[in-house]
Amino acid sequence: MRMTFEEQIIEVWQNLGEPTDLSPYDASDNFDITSLGARKIAKSLNLGQQAVAFYKNPRTGRQHRWKDGYRYFNLNIEPEEVDCYYPTGTADNVIYLDMLDTNDPADRYFYYDGDLIQILHASFDTNVNRWACTLAESHSLLEDDVNPVSIVLGVNYVTTPSDLNLAEVLKIAVVGGSIIERASRGTDFGLGEQYSEGTPGLWYRRNKRIYFDTVVVEDLYLRSEGVVGPTVMVDSDDEMEISPQLEWAVILWALGWGYGLKQEFDVKTQMQNEFHSFMMMTQTEDDVFFNLDEEEGVELRLL
Repeated sequence: MRMTFEEQIIEVWQNLGEPTDLSPYDASDNFDITSLGARKIAKSLNLGQQAVAFYKNPRTGRQHRWKDGYRYFNLNIEPEEVDCYYPTGTADNVIYLDMLDTNDPADRYFYYDGDLIQILHASFDTNVNRWACTLAESHSLLEDDVNPVSIVLGVNYVTTPSDLNLAEVLKIAVVGGSIIERASRGTDFGLGEQYSEGTPGLWYRRNKRIYFDTVVVEDLYLRSEGVVGPTVMVDSDDEMEISPQLEWAVILWALGWGYGLKQEFDVKTQMQNEFHSFMMMTQTEDDVFFNLDEEEGVELRLL
């Protein structure tokens, strides 16, 4: 039977000697997952589960990965068409956009009649209820105080799915098309670069975004392969997603954190050593090794 999140938190607290500053109980002696002590231990357990899911053997360097963490997911880019105004007397690098329900457009690109221009700055003008946008250069719109022109807000990035605890992106391909190659380390497709519109040929990831070497101005649907971490435990009855045989490794990891917090560093080192010994001696059906091959893609091999 698997331990619930509540049982895990209590197990760690008791093994630490029941320190009052980490107590998961309220004044009535009832378990309270919102208490400061419970939240601290909970964080260490979630970090421990992540550490176990992607454990790297310190002797062999071999990367063990959580089998259920290998996922396919979609990355869809649907550039927005918005009404654009260019009132008489406005500077030729300024436009006004009707987009009340959209976030600040300053990290996107103006695209109209072949012009692809970076939006340098945007501020919401309450006088006209539109975004006033300053472009990096002059545009090709004609002055018109009344009639808007439909333009496209192109983007050179896509945001990764918020519901995935994404650890690594392995591959990206256009649905029904070619693979987009990963850019070399150190590449930067930041704003300010000169781009052309079209289907990307290169990508790299930075935090929650994946950047491309082109600006996408038409709907683009991508299929991605990646590795995600176990779901973060939140509620008292949540359970770990890793193999049951490795639950104790997570407890050991959390104990190492706890003894470090108590500044009992000798015991912390002991817990860390026990954690590594446990991980190196325990094998489960979930222990997998991802062998990355540029042509064949990703192969899973049971250890």
